Amino acid sequence: FPRVVQVLSTIDSMSAKWNKKQFLNQLEQRIQHGVKPELLDLVRLPDIGKARAKKLYDANIKTVKDFAAADVNVLKKIVNLKIEKVSEILNEAKK
Repeated sequence: FPRVVQVLSTIDSMSAKWNKKQFLNQLEQRIQHGVKPELLDLVRLPDIGKARAKKLYDANIKTVKDFAAADVNVLKKIVNLKIEKVSEILNEAKK
């Protein structure tokens, strides 16, 4: 799929002028991770895939910013990982 996105983006920039580069990039990410648009921000975090992102979203942690502001013990319960791993992800979210 990345090649298809590249070709469509090139066609768009050369002549079609669809202005859909952002849409195509988002679509590529959605297909790669197998998620709905609202989960894209969360799946960018290390060790957060589709299932964990959905659990976080359902717990009202909808963005990386929300994740960074959350308590490590709350996150641990939601994502079911060891506290050390959650701390690592939390540090990444705060960058």
